[in-house]
Amino acid sequence: MTYEIVVALLITLIALVLFITEAVRVDVTAIIVMVLLMLSGVITPEEGISGFSNPATITVMALLILSAGLQSTGAVKLLGNQLLKFSGKKEWQIILMLMVSIGFISAFINNTAAVAVFLPVVIRIANARNISVSKLLIPMSVAAMLGGTCTLIGTSTNLLISSISASYGIGAFTMFEFSLLGVIFLAVGLVYMLFIGRHLIPARRKPENISLDYDIKEYLTELIVLPDSPFIGKNISESGIGDSFSIEVLEIIRKGIYRLTPGKAKLLQEGDVILVRGEVDRIVEVSNETGIAIKSNVNFHEEWHKDDDLILMEAIISADSFLNGKTIH
Repeated sequence: MTYEIVVALLITLIALVLFITEAVRVDVTAIIVMVLLMLSGVITPEEGISGFSNPATITVMALLILSAGLQSTGAVKLLGNQLLKFSGKKEWQIILMLMVSIGFISAFINNTAAVAVFLPVVIRIANARNISVSKLLIPMSVAAMLGGTCTLIGTSTNLLISSISASYGIGAFTMFEFSLLGVIFLAVGLVYMLFIGRHLIPARRKPENISLDYDIKEYLTELIVLPDSPFIGKNISESGIGDSFSIEVLEIIRKGIYRLTPGKAKLLQEGDVILVRGEVDRIVEVSNETGIAIKSNVNFHEEWHKDDDLILMEAIISADSFLNGKTIH
């Protein structure tokens, strides 16, 4: 074996060890490999840094920025709400809606970024529909991979091969050159997951345990109906507070005395206090988008502690809290 082959194999072995042990971050490992290859003379400095100017690298970076923008602007949350609203109650309906949506989106943004963006959405839907998260995550991943094969920018692999093809004078791929084949793959994968694959996926853990792993916690709090609320005169179902925002409405407290169970006959009035349970960001979203505000002075009634269905999970001390630096006592 030549010197270059030996050095390349040794560097590959070092990279594998670092990737497996995760002694350093993955990106740091990649930079170490690049530097070692240049220092050893296996590749020239020009070849070593050529990847930073490669169109495939720039395109993937741009797609990741686009994905982050969609998440920061709330577009992903809006899409998640719509998916939750129209996904239905049955498992196969939810899988169908998820795979079609994610498969389509993965064709136009990097499929890895699509999975990262939709992960919290899928977990929220699983919790809301009381389905094991594993039943939805694998179909999501399959749809993202197959959807990425529909266009040139769907996966970084397509971009890389197109760039290499152009560098050898063969010509680059067009945006939809292999879309027909990709759509066929996606359709076959969709049919397989609906009729066979979903039955082979084990429900590894209960949804509530998975949500804890992803740091998705539920909170118990009170919301007050403001005078200008569009929900005055509507019941909880008509208002969509529970379904649209994926929170659980436990009861309605009227005039501080009457405790009402949410129902079709219970119409909301100004000043009503609504006891809800859900993720903190969903509760804040309700107060931001509707004529409902989070009640500042929440008083937990004694009866609540006796109710097995109500769980107070966590309290967060803000940066300017008077409790900072003090003990519990």
